[in-house]
Amino acid sequence: MNLNPHMVQAYTPEQVAEIAKLADSNIFTGAHDKPAQGVMKTADVKFLHWANLKHLMDWSQQWVRFFNSREIGLDIYDMQDLDLINYNIYSSSQQGEYQWHTDGTRGPADIKVTAVINISTEPYEGGDLELFVNGPRVVEEMRKPGMMVVFPSIVQHRVTPVTKGVRRTISYWVLGPNFR
Repeated sequence: MNLNPHMVQAYTPEQVAEIAKLADSNIFTGAHDKPAQGVMKTADVKFLHWANLKHLMDWSQQWVRFFNSREIGLDIYDMQDLDLINYNIYSSSQQGEYQWHTDGTRGPADIKVTAVINISTEPYEGGDLELFVNGPRVVEEMRKPGMMVVFPSIVQHRVTPVTKGVRRTISYWVLGPNFR
């Protein structure tokens, strides 16, 4: 399994604006954020059903499948209409961050792959995505709106504090059969 991140400019500025608009207007209020245990997360997290953004998110799911089949090599399931995705808003007014963590298990299936898409529509500072593979690494490409990063969910990662402006991302987790 290749633990390194895989990146692609998945969306144009116009598509980023459309995703951000749809995210703001399709909030699902029946769920609550569950950050990694014992880890500080100061972001406003809202939830969306996959179905509400499916016509745009299916493109990102194709990239996940592509990277997984060629680089990661895990057994994964496709996203389903009722799956929840995170709309993360990291604001400088809260020094928005998420400390080092991994994305865990869910019960009958494990989280296998993490996908994060930058849907920021305004410039911001800080808020870097860092991955820990043979040491910490800033994923500089993720500073650009429309960029998507895909990596195995067992890789430690964090978001550094946002120091100016607001960082917005969509993140979702691709499940698969339990690890053995």
